[in-house]
Amino acid sequence: MLPASRTIALRRTSKTMWTAIEKADAVVQARAGIPVPPKYLYSDMHRTGQQFPDGQGLVDKLNGLSMWCKVKVLRLKDCRLGRTGAVRLAEAIASFLSASLVELRLEWNAIQEGGGRALAETLRLNTTLTLLNLERNCLGEGGVRAWAETLRLNTTLASLDLGSNGLGEGGGRALAETLHLNTTLRSLNLGDNGLGEGGGRAWSETLRLNTTLRTLDLGVNGLGEGAGRALAETLRLNTTLRSLNLEMNGLGEGGGRAWAETLRLNTTLRSLKLYDNDLGEGGGRAWAETLCLNTTLRSLDLGGNELGEGGGRALAETLRLNTTLASLDLGWNGLGEGGGRALAETLRLNTTLASLDLGWNGLGEGGGRALAETLRLNTTLRSLKLDNNGVGDEQKAALRQAWGDRGGKEESEKLSPRIWLYFTQWGGEEEKEGLFDFDLAGLSMDDEDFEASLMEDKDFGNSTDDDDAF
Repeated sequence: MLPASRTIALRRTSKTMWTAIEKADAVVQARAGIPVPPKYLYSDMHRTGQQFPDGQGLVDKLNGLSMWCKVKVLRLKDCRLGRTGAVRLAEAIASFLSASLVELRLEWNAIQEGGGRALAETLRLNTTLTLLNLERNCLGEGGVRAWAETLRLNTTLASLDLGSNGLGEGGGRALAETLHLNTTLRSLNLGDNGLGEGGGRAWSETLRLNTTLRTLDLGVNGLGEGAGRALAETLRLNTTLRSLNLEMNGLGEGGGRAWAETLRLNTTLRSLKLYDNDLGEGGGRAWAETLCLNTTLRSLDLGGNELGEGGGRALAETLRLNTTLASLDLGWNGLGEGGGRALAETLRLNTTLASLDLGWNGLGEGGGRALAETLRLNTTLRSLKLDNNGVGDEQKAALRQAWGDRGGKEESEKLSPRIWLYFTQWGGEEEKEGLFDFDLAGLSMDDEDFEASLMEDKDFGNSTDDDDAF
């Protein structure tokens, strides 16, 4: 691996690429004290949103750039490559990028089945690429079957995003069978692909055998209660998966109860999303019982599940005992003022929850007032969402004051990233109160994947300068 002083990202400025390379090379030579040929410079090439309808213009630029440096990261989101552009890019990768490319992002390019097949064939024997994003590219079942074949042979790809590609049950089954054998893929996104119950059951079988996958997204796939139960049974035995997304799959109360039972036994899953699965109050109560026992889950999304006031009160009791959950989403659950008050009482005692979403729950002025009183005592909550809860101006002011009393300016300048208090009203702009920063290390988290999932909210994301990046 080259020293950091010999690694550089070229950016598109008013100066020519040649000048940029010459200056970079001069800096490298001055630091190292020896001449270094330009071919040892590495480039991170961004072309997000710029159009290469047939791919030829892109390939020409890559070919020219490869004469002077090695392209390691290529981000081409929404560049209109289409099938032809993807085929040409695959040829370029095979010709002069195969020895350096480690990250390739091609989301929103409509490369279709033909482009997907071309890339799959090119990367079957590639030994450098570790991350590939093909989200929303209309690959279809045929395109993903080609990728299933590739993953039987490829031994370096660790992260693959195939979200929203119309894979269907057949494509889902093909990938599931492949993952019986693949031992290198650690992260896979199959969200919004119409896998259905059959595809979900196939993945439940796969997760009994696969021992390397750590992050799996099966959200919005119409799995239903049957596949939900099958997956829950499997996760009683699986000991490697750390993060699972099952949002919007119609699991129902039965599926929710099955997952609650599973998390009494599973000791490795850190993050679980069950948003909008019609769990109902019964499912909420089942999860409340589970969280009294589970000591490993760090992030749980139960939003949009009609838990009601009863489910909210049950979960509030649980949070008096649970000492590991750091992020909880209870938005859109009709908790009402009673559920809000119960949670407010609990947060006076809970010392581990860092992020809580209570948006769209009809907490009312009473719930808002109770939470304001709680925030004067709770010192661990870092993100609280209260949008569209009928909280009056007086309660908002009280909440802001309580939130602001948590730390002084000197303390805030030492810590990062941000702490937020949210208010919104339907049809209006969001009011976002950022009071001070905090350090994730202060939450005593030892798992990098969970820290990443906690920061998944776009409001926490870092801004990028893609417009200025070459």
